[in-house]
Amino acid sequence: MNDYELLENYDVKKLSAVKIGGTIKYLYLINNINGLKKVLKIIKENNYDYYIIGGCTKILFPDVFMRECLIKLNNSYIKETKTHVIVGVGQSLKKFSSYMIARGYLGFSGLISIPGDVGGAIVNNAGAFGDEISDYLDFVKVYENGKIKTLYKSDLEFSYRCSYFKRSSCIIFEAHFKKIKGNKEEIIKKAKENVNKRFKTQPHNILTLGSTFKNTPTTKIAQVLDELGLRGYEGNLVKISNVHANFLQNVANCPQKNFLNILVILRSVVYNNLKYLPELEIVVLRW
Repeated sequence: MNDYELLENYDVKKLSAVKIGGTIKYLYLINNINGLKKVLKIIKENNYDYYIIGGCTKILFPDVFMRECLIKLNNSYIKETKTHVIVGVGQSLKKFSSYMIARGYLGFSGLISIPGDVGGAIVNNAGAFGDEISDYLDFVKVYENGKIKTLYKSDLEFSYRCSYFKRSSCIIFEAHFKKIKGNKEEIIKKAKENVNKRFKTQPHNILTLGSTFKNTPTTKIAQVLDELGLRGYEGNLVKISNVHANFLQNVANCPQKNFLNILVILRSVVYNNLKYLPELEIVVLRW
């Protein structure tokens, strides 16, 4: 396997969970730490602007890229020591969660139905049904300024759908989780129940970025949008899901600007009614 692969003039719609985005000049697919080092050296020598991506389940890409590079980490191994399960951040969160659940490890029964990669899940502190990716995370390996570093959970400032990585330039490439055994049968049962709950309460088989706005301890955005009569609203190729009002759907070849317009409208409507401006859970890449 090569350390990395370069794809030129790549249509980002192929990566996007919502099938929105234009053509990026260079897409680097990174297979290991040596590949990451080599690509970052190339980028530095050419003074390229770049952005790190994972499963692209939360990123709203632009219709036109004004900068040069996207870097996607594809390292997807899973291995174990006596005390930890080690995973490459390019691994699918669903596959990793399935691995942990099948072995009776705690903390992943709520994560199995969340799309995306492990790296993005850590950056966003993904969670569902009482589980968060940070619960049993012990430490991560990162690359920054030419050096490999170890950052422990206490360094990562985890909070609701947020972490230290939201404001850091370091790149995660490997995560180490504690092996905490539970009752395997109960863990598997809980995981199946959670998958069924998500299937019944959230839309599936549509082009979406999942939850659009963050909830607060006292406010569930879907409920607010429901009460304002916005569930099912459709206009300019974007639709608010009939199943869950915090999910926006690309109906047919929607450009980024249409998606942004409805975000602005929804935030304004919520603010005008509640004097509260909801925070985005998705990432809007304005390249």
